[in-house]
Amino acid sequence: MNKKHLILSLALLILFSAPVKLQIGDSINSLAASKATDKPCQVGKLFGISYKDILVPETVAISRGFFRRGQPNPNLGCHSCSKDEQPVQEIEIAAFELGRFEVTNAQYEIFAKASGKENAEWRQNYTKDKENYPVSNVPWSDAQAYCAWLQANTGREYRLPTEAEWEYAARAASANNYPNGIELKQDEANFSNNHKGPVAVDKYKPNRFGLYNMLGNVWEWCSDWYSETYYGESPSQNPQGPSEGQYRVLRGGNWESNADQCRVSKRFWHNPGYILNGRGFRIAISGKK
Repeated sequence: MNKKHLILSLALLILFSAPVKLQIGDSINSLAASKATDKPCQVGKLFGISYKDILVPETVAISRGFFRRGQPNPNLGCHSCSKDEQPVQEIEIAAFELGRFEVTNAQYEIFAKASGKENAEWRQNYTKDKENYPVSNVPWSDAQAYCAWLQANTGREYRLPTEAEWEYAARAASANNYPNGIELKQDEANFSNNHKGPVAVDKYKPNRFGLYNMLGNVWEWCSDWYSETYYGESPSQNPQGPSEGQYRVLRGGNWESNADQCRVSKRFWHNPGYILNGRGFRIAISGKK
């Protein structure tokens, strides 16, 4: 091959290989966190990001910050604050990513088919046209398995949020009982059985961090073990919860919960292996240093 032919061959090789590299890069970059103000990502009518053969939940970038965790008792508008919400302490949270929405039926179904859970209890609230409703009736152990499955398929370190991360994100820079004040209104969340069940994950307006349905709709599993006395022992930087325990933390209330159970500081817990109606989750990813 002469020099002229060699140069032409190399040029053609670069020309036809470039689009492939660009497509691969775009595919990876598509999983990067969104901004709070971005329009939610969709694939057709489904929320999420298409990656390989799965539908990945969209995440929003949450900046590093501080908040006052917990709630004093008595407190205006708080009639059943518990001792486990005390003492109030300023907590520092490192930057992380959190699911814009609760994990949906359509997203979870792909995992369920791949892991032999296709006909498990989560199907009870998944009927026709409810692909964008939050998956529910999911035990903590299966929520963990879903995060591990996402990580295996994408290479990103998906996990459940810590309890402190969840409260920081739910407050969205508010020091009140709820993101918008000391009361929770019917047009702000799905609670008190006003819809007789879960609703689509985009049904209500997002909070200031761009997150939807942090309160009501379905209870959301956190990664922490539960301890009633943990707040008195907790570090002030990125608390991860107790090192052991019997129950895992749930936050946010669900469609049957009263307003008090949906308070941003309200703590709840249950056996991580039990399947209970109205338990779902959203995913998180640690920020990169």
